[in-house]
Formats: sequence, C-alpha cells, structure tokens
Amino acid sequence: MSTNKLEPEQIKAFKEKEAEVFKAAEKQFEEDGFIDTTYIEWFADEVFAAGDKEWGLEILQKIEGIAKEFFTLIYPMEILLKLNENDRLLALIKKAEPMIKEDDYDVSKDIFRSSYSSGDYLILANILLSIDKNRAVELYKKAEEKANNFMDFIQIARNLIQRQPISSGANGHYIDVYEGSNHLADKENALRIVHQKCIPLVDKINPNLTTQAMQQSDMSGKSQNVVKLLIDLDELQGSLWDSVSNINQMVGILADYRKKNNL
Repeated sequence: MSTNKLEPEQIKAFKEKEAEVFKAAEKQFEEDGFIDTTYIEWFADEVFAAGDKEWGLEILQKIEGIAKEFFTLIYPMEILLKLNENDRLLALIKKAEPMIKEDDYDVSKDIFRSSYSSGDYLILANILLSIDKNRAVELYKKAEEKANNFMDFIQIARNLIQRQPISSGANGHYIDVYEGSNHLADKENALRIVHQKCIPLVDKINPNLTTQAMQQSDMSGKSQNVVKLLIDLDELQGSLWDSVSNINQMVGILADYRKKNNL
C-alpha cells in the first residue's frame, strides 16, 4: 500500500479500521453464509477521499477476492470505471458476468421467486458502454431477453436513452459514474420496448393485488412510468406532465396515446 499522502496517525487508524471491517465481513459469512461489504465500501471511500489511490485499489482487490455474489462486485466495477482503470475493469467484468444467477421460476404458480438477472446485465451494459460499446449493446439485449416484469422493461428502455445510477447490491450504495459520459441515445429500441413490452403489461393484473383499489393504484403507477418515458422520448408533450394533478389522470393520458397509435 502507498501511505505517502497520509499522516502517521491516519495510517494507523486506517489500518485498524481495515482489519476491523474485513474481520466483520468474514464473521458474517461464517454465521450467515453471505457477505455484506457495505462497511468495506465506506472504508474504501474514506481512503480514496484521503488521496491514497493505491491503497484504495488494494481494498477493491480484496473485495474482489472475497466476493461470492455478483452484487458484491458492482462497487469495485463502478469505482474502476470512475478511475479509468479500464484494463482491470474489463478483467473484473469477465469474472463478474458468470456470477449472474439465472432467475428462479416456479412453473406451478407461474411466478418468479427471484428475478435479478435482467438488472444485473443492465448494470454491466451501463458500466461497459464507455469502453466497449459493441459488447454493451449485446448486454442490453441480454437484459431485455431476461426481463420478465414491467419495471425490468421500464429500466431497460430508460437506460437506452440515458444511463441511470444503479445501487450497488443490497447496501444501496449509489455512485454517480455516468455523469457526462456517452449513452446510446437509442430512442428507436427504447420506444419499441415501451410499445411492445411495457404498455401491454400495464393491463396485466398482479394476482397479489386483491382489491380494486390496489389494482387501480398499480395501473396508475404503471401508466405514470410509461407516460414519463413517452415524454422523454418526445412522443408526448412535456407540458402534459405539469398539467396532471392526480396520478389517476395518467391512465387517461396513456389510453389516449394507445388509441392514437393503435396500441
């Protein structure tokens, strides 16, 4: 590690804290069978903020070494992207992609017990876009193939026109690494997804919503998401958004759009 930018007291405190956070992560894995790297990530942020990039990169490498799940690698990948450590980032992405788990589908109940793979491929696509556009496009397509619910498709469509910050796994650690960077600006495919995937799912009733009020609220919320995307895609005027005083009005706005476009 490089400590030439740190005071002796700071070095001592950081070494103690590093040992503490990694020991806690190891203990958690022994007791619970999974690793939450939240405190390690916060510690890494402190080291980078103190100006010791080399030490910070060593912490990222240690996170990579203990990672058992894909989401644990999101933070290191995003930091490497932010630091323009592209060679190391590409190597980590190669390691991370096979760790994406297939969705757990219950055939008897026609539901997904767990559904994360679409979002994971979307994360990789967003991270890769600045350094390997062709591979990123392949991963956006993979995310669409794996998508199985309304919000999956909404997120993919939105990210095709403007990449969104994505939380690092379970800890909710957001890092703004996409600001000012290029995005696909792929309005054609974003609109295709809205028309063919999102809008049909607005009408699909979630079997877990057992009252009419719950179902109406769900439809209004979905309509709101679609209308906002259509505005961003220049399919609807932005002034419509400002004129809405009740979320239920979104249903009517979307219904008019569907009628006009034979959807």
